[in-house]
Amino acid sequence: MNRILLIIVILLSVCTRSYSSDSLQIKRNYINTIGKALDKLGENMPYSAIDILETLKDTSKLDNNGYNILMLAYNFAKKDDEAISLYKEWESNEALVKEATLREKISMYSGVAQPLTKVGRYEEAILMIEKYIDGLKRLDDNMGLVLAYAVMSETYDKFGDVDKAVKFLNYAIRLKMDLLNATNIDILNEKIHDENLADLYVTASNYARKKGNLDEMDQYLALSCACGNKSAIELMNKLGLKYKKTLKSLKKGFKIDNQGFYEKSY
Repeated sequence: MNRILLIIVILLSVCTRSYSSDSLQIKRNYINTIGKALDKLGENMPYSAIDILETLKDTSKLDNNGYNILMLAYNFAKKDDEAISLYKEWESNEALVKEATLREKISMYSGVAQPLTKVGRYEEAILMIEKYIDGLKRLDDNMGLVLAYAVMSETYDKFGDVDKAVKFLNYAIRLKMDLLNATNIDILNEKIHDENLADLYVTASNYARKKGNLDEMDQYLALSCACGNKSAIELMNKLGLKYKKTLKSLKKGFKIDNQGFYEKSY
């Protein structure tokens, strides 16, 4: 999640912000300071970025972009309590929230969901991810939605609701296949090599194991192998299984369409 958030934040245009009440020099100083914080994040130095942004926060008002970057820095540094407190502070500032772009709001929702999940506040995290998903739909950001569905799936799994975890994983698989313009037969014939889809199949395999469906666990591992996941191939070899043989049986046992194998699996 952190890398996706960093991309989002960098794409936000700091330079187009309006600071009509400040002098030109103050504007420049603010922008330069934000830039230094981003540089520190890019250098994998989140604590240095936090020091810069917290100092800026104490001496000047942070705009929404500044809050986004500080949230990201807190997550990089695993400062969960600080990230949650930052969100509450941002949320309570009605004027700031009102002027935030949808992308900036999404960054705050997704940013606070991660620490909420880590500290076991799953229901609150789920509410934030729901807002995250809604915003991505409004932006028509399908690549982001694949990630968001996977995050929601993982959160429900940690919450102990495997059925809902499977439901959102299915959404992620379906959308990813649509984006790849991939059919099941393409995957079975090993024509689709995609790391993200391979990882989704590994997760599906783990869910099948948790539900006691060992045959389906093997099948999803085989699908991950077909997408080029070397770790899955090594695991199947250790288990004494031949993934190509499993793929061959899948061709016979599943309806071949564009909807993914999840409909038959759970």
